[in-house]
Amino acid sequence: MDYFDYVRREVNFPISVLSAGTASVVVRNLSNANPDRMALAQMELTYPRLFNFGGAAQFLFSLPASSTGGYLEISGFSHGGVAPILYDLTSGRRYVCDISNPALVKVQLLSATGARNLLLCSVASGIPQSIPALQMRNFINYGATSNQGNYLIISHPALFNGPGGSNPVEDYRSYRTGAVGGRHQAKIYVIDQLIDQFAFGIRLHPLSVRNFIRYARANFSMPVKNVLLIGKGVDYVSNRGNLSNPDLDRLSLIPTFGSPASDILLAADPGMNVMPRVSIGRISVIYPSEVAAYMNKVIQYERQLAIFSPLIREKAWTKNVVHVNGSSDGVLGDILANSLSGFSRIVSDTYYGGKVHDFSKLSTAPVEQVSSLRLYSLFEEGIGLLTYFGHSSATTLEFNLDNPANYNNPGKYPMIFLLGCNAGNFFTFNTVRLQTKETISEKFVLAGERGGIGVMASSGLGIVNYLDLYHNRLMRAASVNKYGKTIGEIIQE
Repeated sequence: MDYFDYVRREVNFPISVLSAGTASVVVRNLSNANPDRMALAQMELTYPRLFNFGGAAQFLFSLPASSTGGYLEISGFSHGGVAPILYDLTSGRRYVCDISNPALVKVQLLSATGARNLLLCSVASGIPQSIPALQMRNFINYGATSNQGNYLIISHPALFNGPGGSNPVEDYRSYRTGAVGGRHQAKIYVIDQLIDQFAFGIRLHPLSVRNFIRYARANFSMPVKNVLLIGKGVDYVSNRGNLSNPDLDRLSLIPTFGSPASDILLAADPGMNVMPRVSIGRISVIYPSEVAAYMNKVIQYERQLAIFSPLIREKAWTKNVVHVNGSSDGVLGDILANSLSGFSRIVSDTYYGGKVHDFSKLSTAPVEQVSSLRLYSLFEEGIGLLTYFGHSSATTLEFNLDNPANYNNPGKYPMIFLLGCNAGNFFTFNTVRLQTKETISEKFVLAGERGGIGVMASSGLGIVNYLDLYHNRLMRAASVNKYGKTIGEIIQE
């Protein structure tokens, strides 16, 4: 991004600036002509200090290389009358210290050719964390042929018990394995097991999914093509901040990556922040009945797409494209109109042959209340693609597309692109979700026999020119060089 960058800088300073104990760090832009919005991500201060650890029971510090090792006498350490342990985290050495003089911790270090990171720990009663019991964990050999697949379904046991003793997640797997569902080698992988095997058992850690996908790509005999996450996720910051809340286990079933949350990064290689290596998507459900309802929509939708008929009216709905301009600001409205016009030229060209229908917010009301019969009739006729470009939040668009339950479009569900701020952020921790579908994306995707088949949107802030660039290229992929491919393959392109 040409207007979004970072700087890593190391600055030396005289030790005298710390002597008064009141030093502060200021980061500022000295350019008055082109002011930038700046933020400090991390600051680290390294300075020489006395070997007085201020009453700490654990203390991490570093020392330079030494051919003689060095002899330390440390005061101000809370050892509780038991000889503390000094760990050399660099070499792996462990030293038992001398406290014959209770006021000092003494230790003789061995030589070291490089800098050392050291940790001094008290082992007095109550200081080290006690592990009262262990639980057996039986790992699964995912390298075994019977556990391999090319369509990976990662889900949670809370979604396995559907109405009438059914298992809607297994039903979805069975559908994807069958001829109508694509003849995939679909397999179910339980998130609790992936957390144990690929994330060191750390609760809700995103590496459980990311490391498993990497493992599958590297070790499965068949190329992994699709990853489907069945279960709502909560962004990393909210997960960590609500670990003691009993509702977290009901709302955070399958972890996502980072903050703002990104499922795409779960399928990307480490160090890459752009391309997923496999197609990945999520059904943001918390109840088994929601899985069953969405699977019913998928079956209806794919049945419609599979129709081969000489009658234009049977498939013409797939070429209906709706563009919505959601801004009342004149300047921004013109910019968005130009972008949408560019998308129209791409999608209406030879390959896709789309018929574009434009809607625009005209008033200055916070939300444009639209009861257009034209829009209702289009949903009933069927829409292939719907793109909204404008102001948004996770729960609101400036152009009100209405409650999806009010559109009569069973089987003819659009793929929806929401170009705005936070429109795809269903990764929040909000107990309201236990009673209702709060976000726009969940409302449209999980509405029974109504709404859309999928939503693609930003989970964070949206910047107009980048949304324009991305969607322009997405439409080129969908309309030309990846025409007829899945949305996951189009995103990769």
